[in-house]
Amino acid sequence: MTAIKSMPFLVTMPDRRSASSADVLCAAQSRLNNSSYLELRRIQCGFQGGVLTLRGCVSTHYLRQVAQAAVLGLAGLKAIDNQLQVLPRILQVDCDTAD
Repeated sequence: MTAIKSMPFLVTMPDRRSASSADVLCAAQSRLNNSSYLELRRIQCGFQGGVLTLRGCVSTHYLRQVAQAAVLGLAGLKAIDNQLQVLPRILQVDCDTAD
């Protein structure tokens, strides 16, 4: 079985409000951790220059989009760099050890 690699997806948004980097990271991680989708709780977030980066693996393209939608609209967020990989669950061990 071959893995399906996803291309990074960047979403830009208008600059509405400002927030500290720590606030944005905390809010993003909180939204993902409180999701009813358990896979979203393993996603790692990074934030620099107004861009929130999502890293990790999910099993479907749907969950990749759900993760992005979960953090959309956070104060201080100018863009989302969705670097989530779509891999079958059996191959996600490889994703966790990559990087």
